[in-house]
Amino acid sequence: MPRELLHGAIDWTGRVTWGQQLRVGDGGPKIAAPNDWAGFDTGPIGREEMCLYFDLCRELIEAGWVWCENNEGKSARQTIELALNELIQFLGRTKDDWLSSSFEGGSPPSFIIDCDRRRVPRGAGVAIDGIDEVQSDQHVADCDCPICEMMADGMFGIAFTGIDGHHLELDDEFAFSMKETREEWEEQQREYADFSAHMDLKRAERGAADETDDPFASAWSDINNDDQIPGDSPFIDKQGGQLKIVFFLMDLVIAAV
Repeated sequence: MPRELLHGAIDWTGRVTWGQQLRVGDGGPKIAAPNDWAGFDTGPIGREEMCLYFDLCRELIEAGWVWCENNEGKSARQTIELALNELIQFLGRTKDDWLSSSFEGGSPPSFIIDCDRRRVPRGAGVAIDGIDEVQSDQHVADCDCPICEMMADGMFGIAFTGIDGHHLELDDEFAFSMKETREEWEEQQREYADFSAHMDLKRAERGAADETDDPFASAWSDINNDDQIPGDSPFIDKQGGQLKIVFFLMDLVIAAV
């Protein structure tokens, strides 16, 4: 079945790429698998390529509907064959443009797919043996968190990036799900529903008790702030917590830099 071909190899191909990432972390090179062997184009699909394939399908479906709406009167005066040929050409251009455009502010899908097929992790600005292009700097949302800024600056080492497919599950549709079988997808949906119901119940209980503390508030606090960080687990002395100590240490490191 097509779905088995899409999902069948994403776990073991991911382990191959992860092994390369560990090697790079130990100071080794990133080496792309060769792309000149006979079965390269039809080789097992990886997780990131499958995610992008689903994204491309959704892009083309939407573009196709828009084309049909914009050409409704024109199509009525044409033969079906002529209209279909124009639509096919339009979707081909749409696909090429999408593959070469930035994906979520980073490298284009064509580069991401090439890396996934050649089982090599994507690290921002890090050269890949066998591929001329490199991963663009990681896109960071407008955020004033010092830890995020330090990560973006590469102070914690290579910033590897990847696509896990979580955004595909937000559609609540099995067709573009990361789950291979409908049974797995339905179980996941039940887990999501149970979690949402639990969170709604907790939120209602806090409202009924007139609680003002938000356990999901930002964990960031100033070093001079004595308030407990929401959700922080207490440390040995029962004063403060583990996250609080991490933030204290981070402030000291920033001050030293």
